[in-house]
Amino acid sequence: MTDRAAFVAAIEADPDSDLPRLAWADWLDDHGEPERAELIRVQCELARHPSPKLRGRERAVLNALGRVWPAGLAGLRAFNLPFRQGLRNYFRRGCLHGFQFYTSRPHTRLTAAAPYVGREPLLDVCLFAGRDVGRRQLANPLLRLVAFLHGSGASRLLPSRHMTGLRHLHCRADDLQTLLTAPAATRLVSLLVEWTSPWAEESEKVPPVKTARLLADNPRLAALQELMVLVEPFGEEALRVLIGSPHLPTTLKLELPTNSRPRRGTALARALRARFPGPPAVG
Repeated sequence: MTDRAAFVAAIEADPDSDLPRLAWADWLDDHGEPERAELIRVQCELARHPSPKLRGRERAVLNALGRVWPAGLAGLRAFNLPFRQGLRNYFRRGCLHGFQFYTSRPHTRLTAAAPYVGREPLLDVCLFAGRDVGRRQLANPLLRLVAFLHGSGASRLLPSRHMTGLRHLHCRADDLQTLLTAPAATRLVSLLVEWTSPWAEESEKVPPVKTARLLADNPRLAALQELMVLVEPFGEEALRVLIGSPHLPTTLKLELPTNSRPRRGTALARALRARFPGPPAVG
């Protein structure tokens, strides 16, 4: 790789690996950005082996970086921690992370990230989708940056062909039908499902058993690692539907409301524990 955009793309494509970050650090050293390169190396090392000495190096390089970076980060203040809280809040393993955008606020829409695209990896981007999501936002290529999606308009964005980086979804039970056909569902590692939208008509509200079936019968959720169901009360029949799912992985960590967990020692509790061994599905 010979240009900045190529390194940024490599990091965004493999955010869990340190290798493309460290390769970029070498490139930055060669192109007049030694403080930026040092931050990547120090924070990558800190993530593996925390120590007071490394924390000291991190503070020193952040102080140096702060003298040249504030103007570049100014546009990000509106949707992350205030800049006065320090540069460290903006970085994980040397890269920008965790900024939150809103579809309904003009100054915090995804388009505000455009100046950074290709210049800085934007990782773990969170998008709060309001009910005002329209076709223009559905066609936004910057949706590829979104790793976390939540809000009442989440289901309207799921069909977008640009939603290629989504890993975490917070949705309502009445959104689950969209997940059956959404390509983005195949990459989900965590899913939080809460009760039906308060704006739904009584006839549109999804009962617990149907909620369970929409989850259990969706082959696109085969890679899911965590499932939190905040539908109360979920009920025994709904639990049996999840237990019988041919698609949900056995390694899934299933979390249920306390009042929906079967009592320890019951046949249902044993069946649930056998199907989803990870805690805390059983009360």
